[in-house]
Amino acid sequence: MSAPTSSIAPIGTTYTSLLKVYSSPSKTGALKHKLGQAGTGYLRALDSYPVLTKAYTSAVLNAISEITASYLAGRKDKSATSAAAKQNGLPPYLTARVPKMAAFGFFVSAPLSHYLVSWLQKGFKGKVGPFWKLLQILTSLVTVTPIMSTVLLASMSVVAGARSFKQVLASIKLGFFPVVKSNWLISPIAMFIAQNYLPPQLWTIFFSILAFFVSTYNNYIVKSRAIDGRNKAAKKSDSQVTLKKEETEESNKNE
Repeated sequence: MSAPTSSIAPIGTTYTSLLKVYSSPSKTGALKHKLGQAGTGYLRALDSYPVLTKAYTSAVLNAISEITASYLAGRKDKSATSAAAKQNGLPPYLTARVPKMAAFGFFVSAPLSHYLVSWLQKGFKGKVGPFWKLLQILTSLVTVTPIMSTVLLASMSVVAGARSFKQVLASIKLGFFPVVKSNWLISPIAMFIAQNYLPPQLWTIFFSILAFFVSTYNNYIVKSRAIDGRNKAAKKSDSQVTLKKEETEESNKNE
C-alpha cells in the first residue's frame, strides 16, 4: 500500500487552486469566500510549518473534545455540575483537564503522529497497487496503532492523577487491548480514505479530526459511566441511611 505519489498535487498547488476557486465573493458568496481564505491560509501554514500547525490543531481539538464530553456527561449530573459552578465560578465543563489535554495534543500527540505517519509514507513511497496498499494498512495497525495507543493511555493516566510508574503501567494494561481493538476497527477505513482521496500532507490532520470524534464519544461514555456509578453509590448510601433511621425509629417505639 502506498501513499499517493506524483499523481497528487503538492500542498502548495492545492491551496493555490483553492484560492482561485474562492477568490470571487460575487460568484461564490461572502461566506464561501471567507471560508476559502481561511482554508487556504491553513494549508499555507501547514505547508510552511507542518509540525507546529498540526500541534496547534491537535491542541484545539483535544480541548474542545474534553469540554464537549464534560458538558454532555455533566447534563446527567446537574447537582454535581451546579455545585462545581458555585465553587469556582466557572462553567463545570471547564475543568483542569482541558489545558492538560490541550498540552498533550500540542507536545505529544501531534508531533508523534506526524513523524509516525511520515515514516509510514516514506516506507511505502513509490509502491503502488492493491497489495502494497493492504500491506501499508497492516503495517500501520501493528506499529502506529499500538504506539499511539500506549502513549495515549500513559498520558491520560498522568492527567487523571497517576504519579508512579506502576500506576501508569496498570492503566496501560487495563486499557491497551480495548483501545487497540477499537482502533483496528476504525483505522483501516480511515487509511483507505486517506490513501485514495487525500494528499499525504493532510493525512495527520484527517486522522486528528477523526480521532476528535472518536475520543469525544469514548470520553463521554467513560464520564457517563462514572456519573452513573456515583449516582448508584449515592442511592445505595441514602437507602442504607433511610433503612437505619427506620430501624432506629421502630426500636424506639417498641421501647
